Amino acid sequence: MTLFYPFIFPVGHKGFNEKLIDLCSDESLSATLRWLVNDVYSEYALLNNRIKTIEKKLKSEIERHPLGKIVLSIPGIGYLNASAFIASIGNGQAFASAKDFAVWLGLTPKQFASGNKSIMTGISKRGDGYLRKMLIHGARAVVNTAGKKQDALNQWVCQLRERKSFNCTAVATAHKLARIMWTLLQKHSYYTPQIAKEITQ
Repeated sequence: MTLFYPFIFPVGHKGFNEKLIDLCSDESLSATLRWLVNDVYSEYALLNNRIKTIEKKLKSEIERHPLGKIVLSIPGIGYLNASAFIASIGNGQAFASAKDFAVWLGLTPKQFASGNKSIMTGISKRGDGYLRKMLIHGARAVVNTAGKKQDALNQWVCQLRERKSFNCTAVATAHKLARIMWTLLQKHSYYTPQIAKEITQ
């Protein structure tokens, strides 16, 4: 016999954790179900502790790495993104330009030309799919908060968002972040927000 219990959990880790704790001591549940919930919570807590330990180690390593601080200064880039890019491209010395790096990531649109017509389609999706996905996820965070900031990059994102869909804007932002990353790694300098009047298309 299969039993379905209509438990509703809040969104997010904190809400999920608090709900599990409540269920562990919920006397309205049968002893067997409480035992199962406690077993699930024990495993969940163990995995969380392991993840926190790994994240702490990762943060420590990235913060000590000279390139890590540079990549972390870029909007939308966290410790996981930074570690993945540093491990894969170093300071970007394998690429001749920021454009080459973006092409390698598969973030540049495909272009088809015939006669006097040139048609731009979706991104090529060449290169490392994992790095591309990570950068696009970071770009989504930038797009989500762009309206709250007044620097050139965020205003550029807002202007683009007025004309394009959220996903198109996120990919275009990821493309820009990739170019910024390569440039900063080459110059060995940190990202500094530009004032809005310096914005370029």
